[in-house]
Amino acid sequence: VMEKILYLYKKAYERGIIRRRSVSLVVAAAIYVVYREIGSPRTVRDICDSCSLKYKELAQTYRLLVTELDLKVPNVNLAKYIPKLASRMNVSKRTEYRAIKMINHISGTGMCIGKNPITVAAAILYVCSIKNGETMKQIDIARVAGISDAGLRIRIKDIVYNKN
Repeated sequence: VMEKILYLYKKAYERGIIRRRSVSLVVAAAIYVVYREIGSPRTVRDICDSCSLKYKELAQTYRLLVTELDLKVPNVNLAKYIPKLASRMNVSKRTEYRAIKMINHISGTGMCIGKNPITVAAAILYVCSIKNGETMKQIDIARVAGISDAGLRIRIKDIVYNKN
């Protein structure tokens, strides 16, 4: 992992991407690229919090690295976010299992492309918890997941009305 981060940093340095950017910002963007490549469920916000960086700057630097270095970063596997959110929300294992099954079904439809993976995972957990008879407030789920309640409601509607 460290070798890959160093390799990305060197490539960015050689191409002049580092100019007018802090070293920690470029390294943090490289860390996020490597996390995505190995399939670790980390978000840009997680990296920002651990490195004390601004979200917008890190997201811009990440996109710059991907485009300038012509990196092929795999899509996020939504099923990896479910256990993390489920443990924070104190839902049953049955609900967690049902949410993973639903994510695997929905991922094939392309409905999640371009959407915030945490918002989609939280919405699926909410829908599954309701189906299993667990009562949860949308606002509480949104706070736990670190997303807006409006965004959560939109994803819930997408899931409920587009699911066959």
